[in-house]
Amino acid sequence: MSDELSQSNQELSNTEDTATNQEAKQKFKGVLAEMEMMMSWQKSHQSNSDLAGLNEKQKDKLIESVLINEQNHFEFSKQKLEAEERVELKRIEATTVNQRTKRYVMLGGLFFIAILSILILMLQNEYFVSWLTFLTGILGGIGVSKSGILNNQDVKSNSFSSDENE
Repeated sequence: MSDELSQSNQELSNTEDTATNQEAKQKFKGVLAEMEMMMSWQKSHQSNSDLAGLNEKQKDKLIESVLINEQNHFEFSKQKLEAEERVELKRIEATTVNQRTKRYVMLGGLFFIAILSILILMLQNEYFVSWLTFLTGILGGIGVSKSGILNNQDVKSNSFSSDENE
C-alpha cells in the first residue's frame, strides 16, 4: 500500500513538474517574442540623420523647417512666461483680497464686541465683570496671541522662482 502511495506521489509530482516546466517554457517564449517585436520596432523606427543623401532643395527645406521650429519654440516660451506672470499677478491679487477680507472681519468683530461691552456697561453694569472674564477666557482659549491672526503674514512661496534659478 505504501508503495502504491509513493508511486502515486511521484507521478503527481512529475505531472506537476512537467506542468510548471510547460508554463515556464510558455512564459519564456512569450518574453522572447516580446523582445523580438521590440527589436524589430526599434530597427524600423531608427532616425536616419544622414544629410549626405539630400539635394540642395531638400536641405533648404530642412533648414527652413528648423528655423520655423526655433521661432515656434521662442514664441511658446514667451507665451509661457506671460502666462506665468498673469498667474502670479492673480495670486498676489487674491492674497490682497484675502487680507482685506480678514481685516474687515476682524474690525467688524472688534466693533461688535466694543458695542456689546458698552451696552452691558450702560444697561447691566453688574454683568460687566463677568462679560470681561468671558471675553478673556474665550480669547485666551482660542489662542489669539499665538495663532498669528493678528499678525500680517506675507506670501513667502513663489512657485516660479525655482524655475528661474535652474
